[in-house]
Amino acid sequence: MKKIKIVSQLFYPELVSTGQSMTQLAEALKELDYSIEVICGPPTLLGEKGKVEREINYEGIIIQRIFSTRLPKLSLWGKLINHITFSLSVFFNLIKDPKDSLILTITNPPFLPFICALAKLFGGPRFIVKIADVYPDTAVKLDVISPKGIIDLFWTSLNKLVFKKAEALIVLGRCMDHLIKEKVHKKYQDKVVHIPIWTDDKLIMERITSLNNSDSDYVKRWRLESKFVVLYSGNHGRFHDLKTIMKAAKKLNQIDQSILFLFVGEGHAKKECVKFAEENILENCRFESYVPRSDQADILNSCNLGLVSLDERMVGISVPSKTYAIMAASRPVLAILPKTSEIALMVEETNCGRVIKNGDVDDLCSQIQTLKKDKALQETLGRNAHDAIKKKYSLKKAAEEYDKLISSLTEEK
Repeated sequence: MKKIKIVSQLFYPELVSTGQSMTQLAEALKELDYSIEVICGPPTLLGEKGKVEREINYEGIIIQRIFSTRLPKLSLWGKLINHITFSLSVFFNLIKDPKDSLILTITNPPFLPFICALAKLFGGPRFIVKIADVYPDTAVKLDVISPKGIIDLFWTSLNKLVFKKAEALIVLGRCMDHLIKEKVHKKYQDKVVHIPIWTDDKLIMERITSLNNSDSDYVKRWRLESKFVVLYSGNHGRFHDLKTIMKAAKKLNQIDQSILFLFVGEGHAKKECVKFAEENILENCRFESYVPRSDQADILNSCNLGLVSLDERMVGISVPSKTYAIMAASRPVLAILPKTSEIALMVEETNCGRVIKNGDVDDLCSQIQTLKKDKALQETLGRNAHDAIKKKYSLKKAAEEYDKLISSLTEEK
């Protein structure tokens, strides 16, 4: 039986995308006859501060929760302290592992890969890094740290150690592949492996019915009847272009009251969106928190199309994973992001939606209105999206790619 240890601060029963995606991957690898152990932190489920078992067996996956603080994650300092305490706990855990064992980690917290590299220097295990977001680039682009400043330069030097010590660097898109290869020394570039993001297509497809949204339990619960629902679901982060979406909502609020913008999730930018909606009396906006993973398909089934967005500064640095869940639900995708990003390339290649330039409010409004009027176009784009998931972006295919990579590294040992 093949073995892998996953190190991720977020894991089951997390509702945040990183926790969900890593849980899905572990479940799929388990089906490929893997023995899986997980090191993670306490759940960050909103409103849940109760006692959590430190070790559980979930679907045959052994989950060990190690110490970290649980300060409010919407506070920059709270999030930073949570990351630091978790990373220190990871280090002391990993140095106990055999040096020939293999772990899979992720850039969440962003300096977690460095902790794995440091542990390896102290006789710890070999490691693979899944690069969800590129740091310190993310912090620089969002003006959290100064470009070429002490923190930026120090972090960049730490990345060089990670690139040298890692067995493989998994990137999520072609734009990220290009960026990482610019940073990695030539003799380490063969470590960079492109494995696309996946979605739990099996779970979603089993629950999805048709483009008619009336079958979702959330339609009645959230009073979505007779509405053309435009969904934005997931993290409302600093690097998402929510301003363009909110301005489009403001414009359409004056034109067509049957179009409703449904926001599901949390994040740094959510308060700003809610404030904007209140100040402009936007009756066409509804804000809800995360829902259980088992209800994700019902949320998707309540919408007519899905929105994804990315700040134009973030190309190559991040790839919005929410795109693939929308596609699995056979819904058209409206992507507000640069045309050089992975999502824009994929949307154009599969003809599953439309790509809209950042800040182009008029085009976004026009595309929403066009799809509302043209149900045949909705169905065509949705069908193309569904087909693309089955052919290239399913959880099963992603797990097979990870299995291939892990197996090759195990054989090389």
